[in-house]
Amino acid sequence: MTIDLDLFARLALVAEIVLMGVVRAHYAGAALGEKKGRRLKEKPIALVVIGLGGLAFYYVFFTYLFSWSPAWMSLGLPDAARWAGLVVSLLPLAFLWWVFKTIGKAGSKYVITFDDQDLVTTGPYARIRHPMYTGFLLWSATALVFTDSWGIGAGFFGFLVIVVAVRLKSEEQALIEHFGDDYLDYMARTGRFFPRLRPSTQGQ
Repeated sequence: MTIDLDLFARLALVAEIVLMGVVRAHYAGAALGEKKGRRLKEKPIALVVIGLGGLAFYYVFFTYLFSWSPAWMSLGLPDAARWAGLVVSLLPLAFLWWVFKTIGKAGSKYVITFDDQDLVTTGPYARIRHPMYTGFLLWSATALVFTDSWGIGAGFFGFLVIVVAVRLKSEEQALIEHFGDDYLDYMARTGRFFPRLRPSTQGQ
């Protein structure tokens, strides 16, 4: 039986996105309840910009999903490369599972702090401050390959860039205010998205 690779890639894309959402929701399950002393640190402009970026990505996503011949998105990659990309995509998924499991209830989709929040410095957070962004970045590269669609890869990566641009500075500032010197020390020994090669006396 011949497998329709385009159809399979669409199904795989939906399955992997749903899987990431379910696993994240599972480990951040405490977010379904109100955290004690919960404080929203997200800037209103960030919510607006991220919301608009999300709408743009979903437009590209659904265009790809329901257009059986989206020629304007195609990279023209050989089937072997696309199958390889699909297999490799399991690696960033596994990494993100590790991230979600480690960060637990602090892995909110918004910038928040709460009274019993712990500074997570174990697992993938031992050397990287924002491994979730790293995992999403790596996954977007594999999605670009197995979907054979620059629209999907660039759309997800572009959305990620928007999120980082409008959120990261306020996110780290909120954590500095909440954890004080402990977070400053943590910044000095870690990289933002990839491990720091050598310690620094200041945050990157």
